[in-house]
Amino acid sequence: MLEAERRRDEGLYARAARLFQRHVDCAWDPVFGGVFRGLRGRSHEYMLDGDCKVKWAHDEVCVGCCMILAHVPVACLSETIGSGTDGDTADPPMATWALETLRRVYAYVDANFRLIAQPPGSWKVGGDRLVKPDPDPDTGISG
Repeated sequence: MLEAERRRDEGLYARAARLFQRHVDCAWDPVFGGVFRGLRGRSHEYMLDGDCKVKWAHDEVCVGCCMILAHVPVACLSETIGSGTDGDTADPPMATWALETLRRVYAYVDANFRLIAQPPGSWKVGGDRLVKPDPDPDTGISG
């Protein structure tokens, strides 16, 4: 989206925004929330290791949603994205999707990555699927 803005290519921006939405929707963990760090391309399995949820991936989702909210693709202003679960209703326009996703991801980050016992502004950088921290054996501090 940033490169499309630099080029002032509205068509490329709309395509990138749609692909961004698809990536975020595919990466979302429907059971525990948050986005997965990666997906194995050949087997279509999520990477479920000790660092499958990382803060930077959530930050990137927030940045992408803010970009869409700041510059909604002209082609996406009134169109609907996909179809609803019951087949009768359509999903909301991209700006509504971006706002709802931003709120959901920000709430997830605040609830799961903030280190309460550490100084203000301290954050975990990653964890397993439940974002349980993986503390350093020497210091006991995660991240």
